[in-house]
Amino acid sequence: MKKIAIVSKTFGNGGVEKALVNMLKNIDYSTYQIDLYTPTVVLGVYPAQVKLIKMKTLIGNTEVRYFLLHPLQTIRASYVMFCNWINRNRSYEKQIIQNVWTYQKIKEKYDLAIAYDGPLGYSIFYTLSNIQAKKKYFWIHGSVKGDHVSDRVIEKYYSKYDKLVFVSESIKKEFDLLYPKMKEKTTFFYNFIDENVIYSKSKEMSKLKRLTGEIAITTVARLSYEKGIDIAIMAARLLRNKGLKFQWNIIGDGIQREKLEKQISDLKLQGIVHMLGEKDNPYPYIKYCDIYVQPSRTEGYCTTTREAKILCKPVIAFDVGGMREQFIDGQNGYLVKREDCEALVQTIYQLAIDKQKREKIEDFLRKEYIANDKQRLYTLLDE
Repeated sequence: MKKIAIVSKTFGNGGVEKALVNMLKNIDYSTYQIDLYTPTVVLGVYPAQVKLIKMKTLIGNTEVRYFLLHPLQTIRASYVMFCNWINRNRSYEKQIIQNVWTYQKIKEKYDLAIAYDGPLGYSIFYTLSNIQAKKKYFWIHGSVKGDHVSDRVIEKYYSKYDKLVFVSESIKKEFDLLYPKMKEKTTFFYNFIDENVIYSKSKEMSKLKRLTGEIAITTVARLSYEKGIDIAIMAARLLRNKGLKFQWNIIGDGIQREKLEKQISDLKLQGIVHMLGEKDNPYPYIKYCDIYVQPSRTEGYCTTTREAKILCKPVIAFDVGGMREQFIDGQNGYLVKREDCEALVQTIYQLAIDKQKREKIEDFLRKEYIANDKQRLYTLLDE
């Protein structure tokens, strides 16, 4: 049996977390043993065969004997904690690199270790420093260029992995052009998606109220700069000024929530744009809408747009990341130039006033098949 360690952030409703859950549901546990390392253990989400392991910090979770056996690590951990205490404004990159030093090293030895939350998360450093494995892979869910990952991190840390697995072909090609010396270790693998769960959950809330004649728009995204919710709010103002009657539900939470709520207030969009927060089940909101909009400035291979396609909803998205691998513009969705708010508004408006155009997209999506390539996953894990 092949022993695999996976390191990932705490489970949430984001695309990366969903992708991991769906991948683990497709593992053959008679062949693979999976140990999942995470800062916070969340029960009832992952398959029962997955062993959940809470990563332990040196301070507060360790016996004195560990300090005596690892004096250098103890000194480094104390230094990092002191730096965090006196300077909370250190760069995010420096913090996640150094905070790994405060965690215990893992005694267990693995055939493969996977750092799962790329382009830039603590798992890239934790997997290299604290886990012993014959091979190590780094799973990358976004554009290194779009997420502004520094050359230093890529050349010093990405290069140490045996394989770099991108979640779309387009972000792999982008990386290959930027770092041709690493091209031999790059590949891509589309995230798994569970269609049956999406169909089932979309029916849990049968009807959401809206005024007759209004167009319902939905966006599901983390409230952070790269997801472009500020652009969506600007688009809403322009759509209102054009006289369109609509309601725009934005599902998700994040560090920009307060700023975005102020933007909605300043533009007097209360009652039109609704910040609904995090939802355990966003699918009824997608099923309920007329148009799904993804205004992201950067993406890897967007999970929420795939989910909207499964529910046969017309999608309008900025042309970033792997969107061209999901959409043929005008056939199964619409792609708009990145950050072009005027073009986004025009596309939404034309689709909103033309019911036949929406129905044509929906009919096409009902016939489209989204495949999960289980055999390709096994080949990748066994290389």
